[in-house]
Amino acid sequence: MFVPLYYALLGNQKEATMRPKPIGMTVEEDVLFSIRKKYSYIRQRMMDAYGEEEGSEFFDSVTQDPTTHLEDRRALIKDLATAVQQHRTRALKPNGQYFPNDIVKNSLVHIYDALNGPEWSHQVPGWILRERFQPVKLWHGVTMENNILVAIKLVHNNMKGDVGHIFHKLGALESCASCQLKELNLASNDLNGSFDTPSIALLKSLVVLCLNFNKIEGKLPGAYLSECVNLAVLNLQGNNLVGQIPPELGQLTKLRILHLYSNKLEGPLPEELGNLTLLQELRLWDNQLTGPIPPSIANLKDLKVLHLGQNKLTGAVPGDIGELTSLEYLYLNDNLFSGKIPVAALVSLQHIRAISLSQNDFEEVDEAEAALKAVLINTEIIMANAGMLYMGTEFPEAEKGAVSSSSPWASFNFGTLLATDRGEAAGDLAAAASSLQAEESQ
Repeated sequence: MFVPLYYALLGNQKEATMRPKPIGMTVEEDVLFSIRKKYSYIRQRMMDAYGEEEGSEFFDSVTQDPTTHLEDRRALIKDLATAVQQHRTRALKPNGQYFPNDIVKNSLVHIYDALNGPEWSHQVPGWILRERFQPVKLWHGVTMENNILVAIKLVHNNMKGDVGHIFHKLGALESCASCQLKELNLASNDLNGSFDTPSIALLKSLVVLCLNFNKIEGKLPGAYLSECVNLAVLNLQGNNLVGQIPPELGQLTKLRILHLYSNKLEGPLPEELGNLTLLQELRLWDNQLTGPIPPSIANLKDLKVLHLGQNKLTGAVPGDIGELTSLEYLYLNDNLFSGKIPVAALVSLQHIRAISLSQNDFEEVDEAEAALKAVLINTEIIMANAGMLYMGTEFPEAEKGAVSSSSPWASFNFGTLLATDRGEAAGDLAAAASSLQAEESQ
């Protein structure tokens, strides 16, 4: 059945019905022979469907490699046969809507090849050559809805290489009907390079972006990230990001989680952060941020966690912090804050569960501590010089998926993690976690 269909596809109905199959050739080889015979015609159709570069590259891989891309050839044959039966072969549109699985599969294979694919921790089902005959929706870490790529979750997968390659491929996919990516979670890998690329701006459907605990460098691409207007979760902690926090992040008004801690960010907190009125967690600790807390922070009425510890922030803690009516955890430890502690503002926080103000230059600390503890009897208050790494009741919900079950990060309660030696422990939370786990197992 395939052979007549393909000769019809090639525009030669007579040949489809009369031409005998060459001796010694399989049906598939005969089809490929016929495709090559009309090389320029089919190549153009593929370029129309996939885009000039991708179409040409994919056509060459499908028609010229007899072994490596066997599964891709079979998938192409199946989809083209369907297209012929539906009389669509001469109406291929530039967005490639008639070849959604092949476009996605080809791009994912490129990502696999470029990012240390053969050494990935999880390659099946789907990613390795012998598995690629399976539908993309069955591939490990890939979520498809109605033949549309909506999520890639390859956490703790030993991926290595330039993260920019991923955004280049996904940005190209987003421009066609095959991709409406809502979640990209590549946390806890070994990705490097910069993701300051225009391709990010094409991912307008993105809701969750997690690249935490990698080795990504460079500046935050504020101008491009601001185009991802649906972002609700942005986790970039544990990388080597430098420069200032871009004010353009204030345009992401749907943002609920913003984690940029444990990087090398510097400069002031942008006033525009006050535009993120839906924000629930703002974790910027362990950077080199300077200057005061901007007054606009009082706009964040839904904020539950404000963690600015281990920076170089200065000035007085604003009394407006008392307007954060949903606040549960406030960490301002290990900075250069001065002046009096705004006791009246802090005791007005009805939901507060933990406050850390240690290692600053506050005045009248003892008096403030006594006043706070007298009122906030159910709140843990840290005022001494026992610098705190992290406090909370449990591992942050937004980060649970970023840690493998075998990681020491996944097995203990961060609420008990205090460091008596800040200088030794502050730069390596994972080592501190491993140490704590070992002690508990004894």
